[in-house]
Amino acid sequence: MDDWKNDELLAVPAYTPADAARILSVNYTTLMYWIAGRRNQSALIKPASSIPPELSFINLIECHVLKALTTRYKMRMQNVRNGLDTLKERFSSEHPLLDRRFRTDGAS
Repeated sequence: MDDWKNDELLAVPAYTPADAARILSVNYTTLMYWIAGRRNQSALIKPASSIPPELSFINLIECHVLKALTTRYKMRMQNVRNGLDTLKERFSSEHPLLDRRFRTDGAS
């Protein structure tokens, strides 16, 4: 069920990057890389607000998924980036990591 997409409260900018990093237990610079990119690397997640940068609850969930992919499942960031590009293209989704069509059965 995709009812969360219709809930505007979930998309409201509510968390500073420092707050989000603390809540998610990730390094601040890692979180900033995810939401702002670096040099020739674009951001992986589009924050709810860019000036000043603030994240929504939806963004927090996206960051949680990124953290799981890179720490728990030990995926390389370049593979995650390539996968996100494919999901964005295939699903035309603003939040591809949260799209119902992006699922796994847990098997390798």
